[in-house]
Amino acid sequence: MSLVTSLKNLTLSPLSRCVLVMQEISRRALARDADAIAEMAGRAVAQARRTIDLDAQQAAGITPEVAELALMVDHGVNAIHGYCNAQISVYRGEQRAAAAEHVKHTLLPGGVHGITALPHAAQPAEVDALLRRAKAPELAEDIGSLVEMPVLLARLRMLNQKYGAALLRLAGSGSTPEQGQKGVQGKEAQAERERWQELLAETVALIQEQCAQPERRADRDYLLEPILHPDLARTDETQDHSIEESAA
Repeated sequence: MSLVTSLKNLTLSPLSRCVLVMQEISRRALARDADAIAEMAGRAVAQARRTIDLDAQQAAGITPEVAELALMVDHGVNAIHGYCNAQISVYRGEQRAAAAEHVKHTLLPGGVHGITALPHAAQPAEVDALLRRAKAPELAEDIGSLVEMPVLLARLRMLNQKYGAALLRLAGSGSTPEQGQKGVQGKEAQAERERWQELLAETVALIQEQCAQPERRADRDYLLEPILHPDLARTDETQDHSIEESAA
């Protein structure tokens, strides 16, 4: 099957399958030190997840206010995770990197998706739990050494309070999928879907560009394999290892 046909089939597939395919490409790119490709594939994953969320909002009658606050809270959680990762990278081998590592794993023991992948109604409580963990005495010194962390935590607390209040108002209105407000408009959901397709195409183009040399043909084929054969997107380490060996 050609790459063009495989791409077309992927865009017509359920977005949950697309997420798995792009996650596998990102994983493979990181294994081959192709950071730019991994980053682009990661953006496609995030966009596909956002599109899935918007579709769910439309079906569930989530209001635009709740959808916007949910996105801002997600950004707040991602900002904390990203800030810690930046400190770990920049100050590798120093106390500040160790502090960031400790803070990241304490605040986000389940990773970012442990919060952002939750249903709307469950997110505020989980963010509150994160904020409580941030106040633990054993984290005080580490957080104190990360100068932007208190600002990020304060902003997340403010956003989460607004988010929780909006959800309470929605619940108090008695909204249902049949009787509730219209929620996210179809045009917005379609625009998000089109953006996901653009990121997919940009990821493929980047793979072809960076692996254009004959000596990198094996890398190109390895990175495109999840699109050509979506059934290979998997997490089993033994299977993954055998695939990597055959592509090397």
